[in-house]
Amino acid sequence: MARAEVDLYVNTYQSFSDWDICAGHILVAEAGGRVTGLRGQELRYGLLGAHQRHGLLATNGIVQAEALKGLT
Repeated sequence: MARAEVDLYVNTYQSFSDWDICAGHILVAEAGGRVTGLRGQELRYGLLGAHQRHGLLATNGIVQAEALKGLT
């Protein structure tokens, strides 16, 4: 994503740790992309258990809305 080689990435894991995705989240966001849960919700880090349970959608930002439509 950060190197502009793909337009989106979908992760459907039931649960994954904050540290598994936080660095990638920063890279995508700094490159102009968007990272959210599979329903478009903001990912929140540092919560009890340090786990994400909403899946993950990372896009170049341009295709985010269309990708979310396809996931719901």
